[in-house]
Amino acid sequence: MNQILNYEKALSITGGDAELVSELLDLFLEELPKLESQIKQAIDTEDAKGLEYAAHTLKGAAGNIGAEIIWDISLKLEMMGRNKDMVGSQQTLEQLFPEIQKLQREITARQSSTVQK
Repeated sequence: MNQILNYEKALSITGGDAELVSELLDLFLEELPKLESQIKQAIDTEDAKGLEYAAHTLKGAAGNIGAEIIWDISLKLEMMGRNKDMVGSQQTLEQLFPEIQKLQREITARQSSTVQK
């Protein structure tokens, strides 16, 4: 089953470098509002190419940190954009936002517990 944040996967991707994972998590949180906005705008304006690009970018960032659920939803959005099939994109976006909120809470909790150690 896919996880909100698969930390072990993120560690594996970075060769076990916990400091790099921490930096990637911070960068992800920093870039997230821009990507959310780009995806929402692309859907609102029915910009399939813009949706494909923004969702692909989010998918890559999510993959780098082990955010498996976000990766899955981003892939769906990317394919909708690529296939110029915007039907259902709003519903998929509505699935994405609560998962992003869960991920943000998970990252914030992990980062604050790391700082306290």
